[in-house]
Amino acid sequence: MKFYGLGYRNNDNCSQMEQELNDILAKIYTYCAYQDRCTAEVRQKLLELGLPEDRLPQVLAHLETERYLDDERYTRSFVRGKFHHKKWGRHKIRHALRAKQLPAPLVETVLQEEIEEDAYRQSLQRLLAQKTAQWQKLPPHSRREKIQRFLLQKGYEWEEIRQLMRD
Repeated sequence: MKFYGLGYRNNDNCSQMEQELNDILAKIYTYCAYQDRCTAEVRQKLLELGLPEDRLPQVLAHLETERYLDDERYTRSFVRGKFHHKKWGRHKIRHALRAKQLPAPLVETVLQEEIEEDAYRQSLQRLLAQKTAQWQKLPPHSRREKIQRFLLQKGYEWEEIRQLMRD
């Protein structure tokens, strides 16, 4: 095997530095193949594995070319998973993706494309119904405050929550 420009060769004459790079590349391929990763996570992992900083751009570009690394694919996967499985709202998803240093325009585009308005509202309604039933024995004012805090913590927008609770 040979990775052009990255120093990866399969022979007995490899220097120790080339062998270390080979080991790092093998580990990062496994790391990226296991699940989608964003550039910031992969960059951090490469540094932890001991890749010299001057080789980072070259290795990251190679991973993108080989489709091991794709920020848009990662963002779409993240949004779908957090919205459909964890029932997170847009605000919490947006905040988590920004913490991973993903570009704001990419995040906004993916949020708009992946989360349909009807599905978003239905998810919010389901959570509201579940929590209303769960906290049925609480006094109305207490229950209302508790539900609002819960939905805000889940990342739903205050206006959406207020409007739904008014209806």
